[in-house]
Amino acid sequence: MSEKSGGRKAARPAKRATLRVQGNVALPAEGAGDVELHAYVFDRAGTALGSAPVDAKGTFDVSVSIDEHTDVEIMVGPEAEPQVVRRSAAASKRASAAD
Repeated sequence: MSEKSGGRKAARPAKRATLRVQGNVALPAEGAGDVELHAYVFDRAGTALGSAPVDAKGTFDVSVSIDEHTDVEIMVGPEAEPQVVRRSAAASKRASAAD
């Protein structure tokens, strides 16, 4: 160990990984095409990591770059600024890094 580090090992930068979030939401039979829905992915701190549209069948596919072992929250709601969706009553699902 060097004297410059004060006898401590320098922290390693977190490894980055690509997380692919795929899902399907049940859409109501009537009026399903009236509102454009998006799936949003947030980290534990509430930072928006990415989003993608939900198609007419209710499926979505979002790829985001994250630090390994990061928990995420997936929310589905109308197309809007991610933080507006985060503060709303939009449907959500949490996923831990252990999943």
